[in-house]
Amino acid sequence: MLVGASMMSLSEATIAPHHQSISAPATIDSVPDGLALQVEPLTEKQPLQRQAKQTETEDRRNEGHRWKPQVKPHIWKYIVLHHTATKVGSVASIHAAHRQRKDAEGNPWLGIGYHFVIGNGKGMPDGAIEPTFRWRKQLHGAHAGAKNFNSDGIGIVLVGNFENDKPTAAQLLAVKRLVAYLKAEFAISSEEIVGHGDVKATACPGRHFPLQDIVQVSSPGSNGASVSASDKNAAIQMGGKQQP
Repeated sequence: MLVGASMMSLSEATIAPHHQSISAPATIDSVPDGLALQVEPLTEKQPLQRQAKQTETEDRRNEGHRWKPQVKPHIWKYIVLHHTATKVGSVASIHAAHRQRKDAEGNPWLGIGYHFVIGNGKGMPDGAIEPTFRWRKQLHGAHAGAKNFNSDGIGIVLVGNFENDKPTAAQLLAVKRLVAYLKAEFAISSEEIVGHGDVKATACPGRHFPLQDIVQVSSPGSNGASVSASDKNAAIQMGGKQQP
């Protein structure tokens, strides 16, 4: 019996401290009232909102970085907007097609005549913006059919035939982002953003293309020049001497 008593005492002596250490909720009563309400919005709502804004800002910054040319930027004066007049298209397919073309002197084109292509989901992801070799190397364009607007105009083409259909919502968002970026980067005013049909006798970029909506996207200002009617008429009459 003494042995049993000794073992009981030993068990209680060894178990009791362990029991006390795991059952003591020492700090619960010391938590101030309302602390949980103060912590919840700080740890869940506000940081998530800040994170979303930071992510959006970072995406914009990365997007602009992707559009930076690889060489010293040309002094661009205009933006010329186009459609491909096809249902499908991509940088690669347009480049291949333009490589088959020749200028008035019989010289082959360097390749795709545009600086940027915006996809419609058929050949490129919908709303995807892809700079071409002309933009990366800051080369003149072969898209306007007018010397001034090829030499100093940024050619942007959206895949699609906007005589028959409207651009996709993603394409419209994309072209507005791109135009806003180019306006800011090169101090291009709204008056210097034109449709292909403004400088050449063509239906491009199509009757369903909302040109004025694109022209009026937010701009930091103008470099003081604008595309006048006389400029456009003169451009139509001038033949470019650069290799397309």
